[in-house]
Amino acid sequence: MKSNLLAKIEEIYLQLFKIVLLIVLTVALMVSGFLLVKGLAEMAATPNPPSPAKENPAPARKAEKPTVDVDGFLKELERQETPPPEKAAPAPQTSPPKAEKIEQKEDPLDAMTDSYIAKLWTYFAGYQSSCGVPNPTDKQTFFQAFPRTNLKQWFQKFGPEFAESQDRFEQKLLQNERVIALCKSKSGKAQVFVASLTWHYQQWDAQVKAGERFEREERQRVESAITEEQRRVEREQYLEEARVAAKHADSIKSLVAALIAFGVFTSIALLLIFSKIESNLRVVRLVAPDGT
Repeated sequence: MKSNLLAKIEEIYLQLFKIVLLIVLTVALMVSGFLLVKGLAEMAATPNPPSPAKENPAPARKAEKPTVDVDGFLKELERQETPPPEKAAPAPQTSPPKAEKIEQKEDPLDAMTDSYIAKLWTYFAGYQSSCGVPNPTDKQTFFQAFPRTNLKQWFQKFGPEFAESQDRFEQKLLQNERVIALCKSKSGKAQVFVASLTWHYQQWDAQVKAGERFEREERQRVESAITEEQRRVEREQYLEEARVAAKHADSIKSLVAALIAFGVFTSIALLLIFSKIESNLRVVRLVAPDGT
Protein backbone atom coordinates (compact mmCIF):
# COMPACT_ATOMS: atom_id res chain seq x y z
CA MET A 1 0.00 0.00 0.00
CA LYS A 2 2.89 2.30 0.84
CA SER A 3 4.45 1.64 -2.56
CA ASN A 4 1.17 2.51 -4.28
CA LEU A 5 1.07 5.87 -2.47
CA LEU A 6 4.61 6.66 -3.50
CA ALA A 7 3.78 5.71 -7.07
CA LYS A 8 0.80 8.04 -7.09
CA ILE A 9 2.87 10.92 -5.68
CA GLU A 10 5.54 10.26 -8.26
CA GLU A 11 2.93 10.22 -10.98
CA ILE A 12 1.53 13.55 -9.80
CA TYR A 13 4.99 15.14 -9.86
CA LEU A 14 5.66 13.79 -13.30
CA GLN A 15 2.41 15.29 -14.56
CA LEU A 16 3.28 18.66 -12.99
CA PHE A 17 6.73 18.45 -14.57
CA LYS A 18 5.19 17.81 -17.96
CA ILE A 19 2.84 20.77 -17.58
CA VAL A 20 5.75 23.07 -16.64
CA LEU A 21 7.74 21.75 -19.56
CA LEU A 22 4.85 22.39 -21.94
CA ILE A 23 4.46 25.98 -20.66
CA VAL A 24 8.18 26.70 -20.91
CA LEU A 25 8.28 25.02 -24.30
CA THR A 26 5.46 27.23 -25.60
CA VAL A 27 7.05 30.40 -24.22
CA ALA A 28 10.44 29.50 -25.71
CA LEU A 29 8.88 28.87 -29.12
CA MET A 30 6.98 32.19 -29.04
CA VAL A 31 10.04 34.13 -27.93
CA SER A 32 12.15 32.46 -30.61
CA GLY A 33 9.63 33.33 -33.32
CA PHE A 34 9.25 36.91 -32.10
CA LEU A 35 13.02 37.50 -31.96
CA LEU A 36 13.44 35.96 -35.39
CA VAL A 37 10.84 38.27 -36.94
CA LYS A 38 12.28 41.28 -35.07
CA GLY A 39 15.82 40.48 -36.18
CA LEU A 40 14.81 40.10 -39.83
CA ALA A 41 12.84 43.37 -39.73
CA GLU A 42 15.78 45.20 -38.21
CA MET A 43 18.14 43.67 -40.77
CA ALA A 44 15.94 45.04 -43.58
CA ALA A 45 15.92 48.60 -42.17
CA THR A 46 17.02 51.31 -44.63
CA PRO A 47 17.67 55.04 -44.03
CA ASN A 48 14.76 57.38 -44.71
CA PRO A 49 15.63 60.21 -47.11
CA PRO A 50 15.75 63.61 -45.37
CA SER A 51 13.42 66.37 -46.43
CA PRO A 52 15.04 68.15 -49.38
CA ALA A 53 16.84 71.43 -48.80
CA LYS A 54 14.77 74.51 -49.56
CA GLU A 55 15.99 76.38 -52.59
CA ASN A 56 15.33 79.76 -51.00
CA PRO A 57 14.96 79.31 -47.22
CA ALA A 58 15.34 83.02 -46.43
CA PRO A 59 14.31 85.28 -49.35
CA ALA A 60 16.45 88.39 -49.63
CA ARG A 61 14.73 91.68 -48.95
CA LYS A 62 15.31 94.61 -51.27
CA ALA A 63 16.68 97.87 -49.95
CA GLU A 64 14.31 100.81 -50.11
CA LYS A 65 14.94 103.32 -52.85
CA PRO A 66 16.57 106.59 -51.72
CA THR A 67 14.17 109.42 -50.97
CA VAL A 68 15.15 112.99 -50.09
CA ASP A 69 12.45 115.29 -48.79
CA VAL A 70 12.37 119.02 -48.25
CA ASP A 71 11.44 118.74 -44.57
CA GLY A 72 14.82 117.22 -43.75
CA PHE A 73 16.64 120.12 -45.38
CA LEU A 74 14.44 122.65 -43.58
CA LYS A 75 15.17 120.99 -40.24
CA GLU A 76 18.87 121.22 -41.04
CA LEU A 77 18.49 124.94 -41.75
CA GLU A 78 16.64 125.48 -38.49
CA ARG A 79 19.30 123.54 -36.56
CA GLN A 80 22.07 125.80 -37.80
CA GLU A 81 22.34 129.34 -36.64
CA THR A 82 23.56 130.41 -40.06
CA PRO A 83 22.96 128.75 -43.41
CA PRO A 84 25.71 126.61 -44.91
CA PRO A 85 28.39 128.75 -46.59
CA GLU A 86 28.53 128.73 -50.33
CA LYS A 87 32.00 127.18 -50.32
CA ALA A 88 30.42 123.88 -49.26
CA ALA A 89 28.74 123.69 -52.66
CA PRO A 90 30.54 122.41 -55.79
CA ALA A 91 32.83 124.92 -57.44
CA PRO A 92 31.21 126.77 -60.33
CA GLN A 93 32.35 126.13 -63.87
CA THR A 94 32.49 128.60 -66.71
CA SER A 95 30.84 127.69 -69.96
CA PRO A 96 33.15 125.80 -72.35
CA PRO A 97 34.01 127.01 -75.85
CA LYS A 98 31.51 126.46 -78.61
CA ALA A 99 33.54 123.69 -80.22
CA GLU A 100 33.51 121.75 -76.96
CA LYS A 101 29.78 122.31 -76.56
CA ILE A 102 29.08 120.70 -79.90
CA GLU A 103 31.21 117.70 -78.97
CA GLN A 104 29.59 117.34 -75.53
CA LYS A 105 26.02 117.52 -76.83
CA GLU A 106 26.67 114.35 -78.75
CA ASP A 107 26.74 112.62 -75.36
CA PRO A 108 23.17 111.89 -74.12
CA LEU A 109 24.35 112.69 -70.60
CA ASP A 110 25.24 116.23 -71.67
CA ALA A 111 21.80 116.76 -73.14
CA MET A 112 20.25 115.39 -69.96
CA THR A 113 22.36 117.74 -67.81
CA ASP A 114 21.46 120.78 -69.93
CA SER A 115 17.78 119.85 -69.72
CA TYR A 116 17.81 119.67 -65.91
CA ILE A 117 19.81 122.88 -65.57
CA ALA A 118 17.17 124.61 -67.66
CA LYS A 119 14.47 123.30 -65.32
CA LEU A 120 16.46 124.43 -62.30
CA TRP A 121 16.70 127.93 -63.77
CA THR A 122 12.91 128.05 -64.03
CA TYR A 123 12.57 127.17 -60.32
CA PHE A 124 15.37 129.53 -59.32
CA ALA A 125 13.92 132.45 -61.30
CA GLY A 126 10.57 132.00 -59.55
CA TYR A 127 12.38 131.77 -56.22
CA GLN A 128 14.20 135.08 -56.85
CA SER A 129 10.96 136.72 -57.85
CA SER A 130 9.15 135.51 -54.70
CA CYS A 131 12.04 136.61 -52.47
CA GLY A 132 12.34 140.04 -54.05
CA VAL A 133 16.10 139.71 -54.46
CA PRO A 134 17.63 143.20 -54.90
CA ASN A 135 20.09 142.14 -57.62
CA PRO A 136 18.70 138.93 -59.15
CA THR A 137 20.92 136.61 -61.15
CA ASP A 138 20.11 136.62 -64.85
CA LYS A 139 19.82 133.49 -66.96
CA GLN A 140 23.19 133.81 -68.66
CA THR A 141 25.05 134.26 -65.37
CA PHE A 142 23.14 131.35 -63.86
CA PHE A 143 24.17 128.99 -66.68
CA GLN A 144 27.78 130.18 -66.63
CA ALA A 145 28.21 129.90 -62.85
CA PHE A 146 26.30 126.66 -62.40
CA PRO A 147 28.54 123.68 -61.42
CA ARG A 148 27.64 121.71 -64.56
CA THR A 149 30.52 119.23 -64.30
CA ASN A 150 29.53 118.20 -60.80
CA LEU A 151 25.90 117.75 -61.80
CA LYS A 152 26.91 115.62 -64.79
CA GLN A 153 29.10 113.44 -62.55
CA TRP A 154 26.19 112.98 -60.13
CA PHE A 155 23.86 111.98 -62.97
CA GLN A 156 26.45 109.58 -64.34
CA LYS A 157 26.93 108.01 -60.90
CA PHE A 158 23.29 107.66 -59.83
CA GLY A 159 21.31 107.78 -63.07
CA PRO A 160 17.91 109.23 -64.01
CA GLU A 161 16.28 108.42 -60.64
CA PHE A 162 18.68 110.80 -58.89
CA ALA A 163 18.07 113.49 -61.52
CA GLU A 164 14.30 113.22 -61.17
CA SER A 165 14.56 113.26 -57.38
CA GLN A 166 16.73 116.36 -57.43
CA ASP A 167 14.39 118.10 -59.85
CA ARG A 168 11.35 117.41 -57.63
CA PHE A 169 13.34 118.37 -54.53
CA GLU A 170 14.45 121.77 -55.89
CA GLN A 171 11.03 122.55 -57.34
CA LYS A 172 9.34 121.89 -54.01
CA LEU A 173 12.07 123.57 -51.95
CA LEU A 174 12.22 126.82 -53.91
CA GLN A 175 8.44 127.18 -53.68
CA ASN A 176 8.33 126.49 -49.94
CA GLU A 177 7.00 129.41 -47.90
CA ARG A 178 9.50 128.91 -45.09
CA VAL A 179 12.40 129.04 -47.54
CA ILE A 180 11.04 132.16 -49.20
CA ALA A 181 10.59 133.77 -45.76
CA LEU A 182 14.18 132.91 -44.86
CA CYS A 183 15.36 134.40 -48.14
CA LYS A 184 13.48 137.62 -47.46
CA SER A 185 14.89 137.85 -43.93
CA LYS A 186 18.41 137.55 -45.34
CA SER A 187 17.72 140.08 -48.09
CA GLY A 188 18.21 137.46 -50.78
CA LYS A 189 21.51 136.17 -49.35
CA ALA A 190 20.27 132.97 -47.73
CA GLN A 191 22.20 130.89 -50.29
CA VAL A 192 19.63 128.11 -49.89
CA PHE A 193 19.71 126.99 -53.52
CA VAL A 194 23.45 126.29 -53.72
CA ALA A 195 23.51 124.56 -50.34
CA SER A 196 20.45 122.44 -51.19
CA LEU A 197 22.16 120.95 -54.26
CA THR A 198 25.02 119.60 -52.17
CA TRP A 199 22.70 118.52 -49.34
CA HIS A 200 20.47 116.53 -51.71
CA TYR A 201 23.52 114.79 -53.21
CA GLN A 202 24.93 113.93 -49.78
CA GLN A 203 21.60 112.54 -48.57
CA TRP A 204 21.13 110.47 -51.73
CA ASP A 205 24.70 109.17 -51.60
CA ALA A 206 24.32 108.20 -47.92
CA GLN A 207 21.06 106.35 -48.59
CA VAL A 208 22.53 104.54 -51.60
CA LYS A 209 25.49 103.38 -49.52
CA ALA A 210 23.15 102.31 -46.72
CA GLY A 211 21.07 100.37 -49.27
CA GLU A 212 24.17 98.66 -50.64
CA ARG A 213 25.22 97.75 -47.12
CA PHE A 214 21.73 96.41 -46.41
CA GLU A 215 21.78 94.27 -49.55
CA ARG A 216 25.23 92.90 -48.66
CA GLU A 217 23.94 91.92 -45.25
CA GLU A 218 20.87 90.34 -46.88
CA ARG A 219 23.06 88.32 -49.25
CA GLN A 220 25.12 87.13 -46.30
CA ARG A 221 21.94 86.20 -44.42
CA VAL A 222 20.59 84.26 -47.41
CA GLU A 223 23.91 82.46 -47.93
CA SER A 224 24.00 81.60 -44.23
CA ALA A 225 20.43 80.25 -44.39
CA ILE A 226 21.27 78.13 -47.46
CA THR A 227 24.39 76.78 -45.72
CA GLU A 228 22.39 75.97 -42.60
CA GLU A 229 19.77 74.19 -44.72
CA GLN A 230 22.48 72.09 -46.36
CA ARG A 231 23.90 71.26 -42.94
CA ARG A 232 20.44 70.22 -41.78
CA VAL A 233 20.14 67.78 -44.67
CA GLU A 234 23.61 66.37 -43.96
CA ARG A 235 22.77 66.10 -40.26
CA GLU A 236 19.52 64.24 -40.96
CA GLN A 237 21.32 61.88 -43.34
CA TYR A 238 23.97 61.17 -40.70
CA LEU A 239 21.34 60.52 -38.02
CA GLU A 240 19.43 58.18 -40.34
CA GLU A 241 22.58 56.27 -41.22
CA ALA A 242 23.43 55.97 -37.52
CA ARG A 243 19.88 54.77 -36.78
CA VAL A 244 20.07 52.10 -39.48
CA ALA A 245 23.51 50.98 -38.29
CA ALA A 246 22.11 50.60 -34.76
CA LYS A 247 19.15 48.65 -36.17
CA HIS A 248 21.47 46.27 -37.99
CA ALA A 249 23.51 45.76 -34.82
CA ASP A 250 20.31 45.07 -32.85
CA SER A 251 19.18 42.62 -35.56
CA ILE A 252 22.26 40.47 -34.96
CA LYS A 253 21.53 40.46 -31.23
CA SER A 254 17.89 39.54 -31.89
CA LEU A 255 18.85 36.67 -34.21
CA VAL A 256 21.35 35.35 -31.67
CA ALA A 257 18.70 35.58 -28.93
CA ALA A 258 16.20 33.80 -31.23
CA LEU A 259 18.75 31.02 -31.77
CA ILE A 260 19.26 30.70 -28.02
CA ALA A 261 15.49 30.61 -27.43
CA PHE A 262 15.16 27.94 -30.10
CA GLY A 263 17.95 25.96 -28.39
CA VAL A 264 16.04 26.18 -25.12
CA PHE A 265 12.92 25.02 -26.95
CA THR A 266 14.79 22.02 -28.41
CA SER A 267 16.27 21.09 -25.04
CA ILE A 268 12.89 21.24 -23.33
CA ALA A 269 11.35 19.24 -26.17
CA LEU A 270 13.96 16.52 -25.59
CA LEU A 271 13.20 16.54 -21.86
CA LEU A 272 9.50 16.21 -22.67
CA ILE A 273 10.25 13.29 -25.00
CA PHE A 274 12.32 11.58 -22.32
CA SER A 275 9.55 12.23 -19.80
CA LYS A 276 7.02 10.70 -22.20
CA ILE A 277 9.23 7.64 -22.70
CA GLU A 278 9.57 7.19 -18.93
CA SER A 279 5.80 7.40 -18.53
CA ASN A 280 5.25 4.81 -21.22
CA LEU A 281 7.75 2.47 -19.60
CA ARG A 282 5.99 2.94 -16.27
CA VAL A 283 2.68 1.97 -17.87
CA VAL A 284 4.30 -1.11 -19.33
CA ARG A 285 5.59 -2.16 -15.92
CA LEU A 286 2.19 -1.62 -14.33
CA VAL A 287 0.43 -3.70 -16.94
CA ALA A 288 2.93 -6.59 -16.70
CA PRO A 289 4.46 -6.48 -13.24
CA ASP A 290 5.48 -10.17 -13.42
CA GLY A 291 7.27 -9.63 -16.73
CA THR A 292 4.76 -11.69 -18.77
